[in-house]
Amino acid sequence: MEWKKAGQGIRYREHSERKNGIKPDRYFSIYFRSGGKQIEQGLGWGTEGMTVEKARSILNELKNNQRQGTGPVSLQEKRELEQVRKANERIKAEQHDKESMTFFSLFEIYLEQQKADGKKTWKREQELYKCWIQPVIGNLRLLDIAPIHFERIKSNMKVDEVVKTQNRDDTTKYSTARNE
Repeated sequence: MEWKKAGQGIRYREHSERKNGIKPDRYFSIYFRSGGKQIEQGLGWGTEGMTVEKARSILNELKNNQRQGTGPVSLQEKRELEQVRKANERIKAEQHDKESMTFFSLFEIYLEQQKADGKKTWKREQELYKCWIQPVIGNLRLLDIAPIHFERIKSNMKVDEVVKTQNRDDTTKYSTARNE
């Protein structure tokens, strides 16, 4: 298969068997000089959407970047920059998910893990969560939880313990008085 010129810096070769409509399928490539070296980079097949116009556009973009000293000067650099951009977006999305996670959603994950591990305490932990933790911090984002919230949970538990103790003492006094 021999290369045919499709324009300055653009060439293609035709596949011997594959067709793009009635014409043979073409594989497009660009070539140019960068840093004193001849660079040739394949772009793709015509059946995959590559055309002479797209090849010319890519070549002009790379040459302009080389002249101005900005952006990628090769397709490999362009792909690498795109991968870095996508990785940064993914990290940013994961960070946003972590920042917006509520205590409730974290507790649900924890509880499922406890059940899966066969822990017997998960029911008691769920009861404690519903009774004491959920009313105070259940719907708060993890970033918004402060020590004051834990103090509030502890004080609520103390108040309830005092009330239960008083009720128990009153019941004991009542039953003792009744028995006499």
